[in-house]
Parts: sequence; structure tokens; C-alpha cells
Amino acid sequence: ACLALAVAPTPSRGSVQAWQFAVGQGDCALLRLPDGWSCLIDTGPGWRTGSGPLERDVLPFLKRIGVRRLDAVVLTHGHDDHTGGAAALAGAVPVGHWFAGGRAAAPGVSALRPLAGDTLHAAGDWSLVCLYPPADLALTDENDQSVVLGLCRGDSLRALWSGDLEGPGEAVLLPVLPPVPARGCDLWKAGHHGSSTSGSGDLLELLRPGAILVSCGVANRHEHPSHGPYVARAETLTTLRTDLQGTIRVQWDDDGRCRIAPRRAGVP
Repeated sequence: ACLALAVAPTPSRGSVQAWQFAVGQGDCALLRLPDGWSCLIDTGPGWRTGSGPLERDVLPFLKRIGVRRLDAVVLTHGHDDHTGGAAALAGAVPVGHWFAGGRAAAPGVSALRPLAGDTLHAAGDWSLVCLYPPADLALTDENDQSVVLGLCRGDSLRALWSGDLEGPGEAVLLPVLPPVPARGCDLWKAGHHGSSTSGSGDLLELLRPGAILVSCGVANRHEHPSHGPYVARAETLTTLRTDLQGTIRVQWDDDGRCRIAPRRAGVP
């Protein structure tokens, strides 16, 4: 069943765009579909001093590109490096719908709990779909409670954001993933900041992503990424890291071609 807010497909009027922001040791991404619908996936960490990278970098960037309202915000799970900027976001930008996985909670409002099979939005032949967790999930670890989102074109999976999902959760996710193009999907936002506990061989062999995006902080205390080279079909996969490349911009043109442009200076 789809969530009530899912809409009928509308004609495509432009490209699909995504930004994986450099927010230090945390996660925050913006996705815009062809009809202008916008979704923030996680909000990065908070800082003990009060502010945070969302206020310092992401909010000014949203203003620069004309995003005055977010149609949806997804807090993948309840860890501060993914939810720390939520309160600041709520005080600065109107949000149409909040979604939350695991122990995450939206600031001051009730959040919807997305489940596998829910379509958050569709525009033309593009859609953003929740692929995980299933309603009967037995895993209790907070990382494996992460909401996993797939960007699809038609029935084909083009990109995957998997929060901090680890090996046990990936094993549950694998059988329900949409079909992947013969060449592989275009990108995967690596689970758990590139930790060795995510990115199983089975997942990589199925996805065969053209690029892997790792969101992590410079010299972080967790020593992420710790996975080592990502390999599928005996080939090392292209990996981009926010601690090295800064904010990473992705665009799918009208013909479906994917272009990825890292920015060393951070938010463009």
C-alpha cells in the first residue's frame, strides 16, 4: 500500500537533482524530482555549541537555489548524526511531511512511519519509494531500523539511500529491491558512512553502482570509512567521499543520463 500523500504521476518538466552535503560525520542529502518536489534525507549532526552544519551550510544553500519549502523530510533513524539538525530545520523552513524511522522523532509534530512499498512521491516516470523496513521487521538494532529510499525510473532502481543499514538489514532488503539496470544502478549512498559493517558482497553484486557516495567527517573518531575498496564482479567501484570531495552533486538529465560532480569547497 502507498502512503496517502503519494500522488499520481505528473509529466516530467526537467531533470532529477540530488546533493549529498558535506556535513562532517553525519548524513544529509537533498533530492528534487522533475516537478520541483523536494525531499531532505536526514539533517546532519548537531553541535554542542548550538548550531551545526545544517544551519551553517545547508540552509543558506537551499535559499540560494530557491527552496523556500521542503515537501518532505525523512529522518532515516534515531541517531544524532542524522537528526541533529532537525530542530533548526523546523524553525527555518516549512515542511510538508515528516517521515521517521527507528527511534527518530520529528520536532514538535507527528511523523509518518514509512514502510517498504510506500511511494513518497512520483513525477512523470520518476518516483521515490521506501524499500525498507518491512512491517514485520524482527531486527532491533537502530542502524538496521533505517529507512531505505530508492529513486526509480519506471520499474528500474537508479539510486539508493540506505541510512546506516548494516549487514543483517541488507540481507532483508536484498530480496525486495526493484530490478537494477543491466549496467547496474547509477549510485548508492553507502550505508553507515562507509563502515565495514555495511556494503555486503551480495548487495554490491546486485547493485553494481556506477558511483558510491560516502558521507563522513575528516579524521572522524569512528575511523570511517573502514570498508576498504568496494568491489563487484572483480572490479573496484568508483567511490566519492564528502571528507575529500566536499558536497557531491548528482543530476539525471531528461534522457536518464546520470552526471556526478564533486565539489571540493563544500556546498556549491
